[in-house]
Amino acid sequence: MTRPSAECPRCGYNLDGTVSTWTEQCPIRGRCNECGLEFDWHRVFVLTVHPWLFEYHWRRRPFSRFLQTVLYAFRPRRFWREVRLTDPVHLMPAAVVTGLLALTGAVLLIATLVLPQYLWRLSNGFPVGASFWRDEIVETTLRTPRTFMRLMPGLPVALFAMPVIFALIPITLRQARVRRRHIVRIFFYSLVAPITIACAWCAVNLMLLIIGLDRLADAIDPVYWRGQVGSSVLTTFLFQLLPGMAIVLPCTVWMANWWYLGCRRYLQLEHAGQVTAVLTLILFLLATITELVFT
Repeated sequence: MTRPSAECPRCGYNLDGTVSTWTEQCPIRGRCNECGLEFDWHRVFVLTVHPWLFEYHWRRRPFSRFLQTVLYAFRPRRFWREVRLTDPVHLMPAAVVTGLLALTGAVLLIATLVLPQYLWRLSNGFPVGASFWRDEIVETTLRTPRTFMRLMPGLPVALFAMPVIFALIPITLRQARVRRRHIVRIFFYSLVAPITIACAWCAVNLMLLIIGLDRLADAIDPVYWRGQVGSSVLTTFLFQLLPGMAIVLPCTVWMANWWYLGCRRYLQLEHAGQVTAVLTLILFLLATITELVFT
């Protein structure tokens, strides 16, 4: 039985040449000649199954590991302390985690948009049936992306622009030679906590609408506040800008912390703080400019 090739966990450089120089025993620590990563040799040769990450348990224990992965995603420091470069990357299960949460959030968001129309029809004596729900849901589904992009344009930038910016920083892909699969893994899991919070917000908003607390539902709805008009041009502009920035700023802070820990603990970059500072500044400027342009 042939031994599998030894590769650097970060850049994928073939380490068989280094292994062939061993004559008596395997050293404890090693260093990649290509990217300079220091690692333990036993983690390169012995590929253990991660104890709780959904990527490795989606067939046998999908529900419990899905929930556990989501809970750990709210604790980025511990998440990146326990998920290591030597854990093989399986992008499809990682995408499933984010995709399921995004689908849940989309369903809840559409429900919060459809329900007021349904209650209005019901209170005014209009016939309400399956045809109404079908037509209204189809119309809302087609309208939601356009409405969302018009009312919260900076949020997609704050959530999705980081890996694109990250790929453009020379120290990450050129000098450190980080494989793109690692960047995609960090990106997928960075969305878990924000999307989960968005799902919780939609669920609370929907519950308030169901029990008749419309005013309270509007009070926690940034889209509602964006539709308000002030007594002057300045107050109108503030009503339009501040609700979006109140969401963009926490998302930017979250992404900064997540990618910093990912760079430092997971990718083990030498200048993790400087890289993250540059990424965060560019991200915040892009999100703010998007808010100003589309507001």
